[in-house]
Amino acid sequence: MRFSQWLPHVHPGDRARIEAQLAELHANPALAPLDTELRFEARDGSSRWFFLRANWEHRSGAAPLLVGACVDIDNRKQAENEKTRLDQQLQQERSRFANILQQLPSGVILAEAPSGKLTYQNNTAEVM
Repeated sequence: MRFSQWLPHVHPGDRARIEAQLAELHANPALAPLDTELRFEARDGSSRWFFLRANWEHRSGAAPLLVGACVDIDNRKQAENEKTRLDQQLQQERSRFANILQQLPSGVILAEAPSGKLTYQNNTAEVM
């Protein structure tokens, strides 16, 4: 598939970045290979993530040709996004819990077992 046929299928949010990467690669072939992630749009408007790797192919008597392959990584990207979302949610919950512990009038001390290494103490425990 020619680049002019391929580019319209790239998600609008990724198109300018891909065009810039390809222009830079064309201006400086030594930057090859190109390794990047991008989204392609389907006819129904949905999109899927792909990994693109492209490199120059040199043919005798012809100008170098940029040849690439795309691998569907949509499931992996969705899993990464879900992990990020869950990590952020966990951090919010930890922060909320820490704020509650800091407000308690009772001292709270957490330590590792069996070493007894102190891992947390709230303000009240610190004053005590």
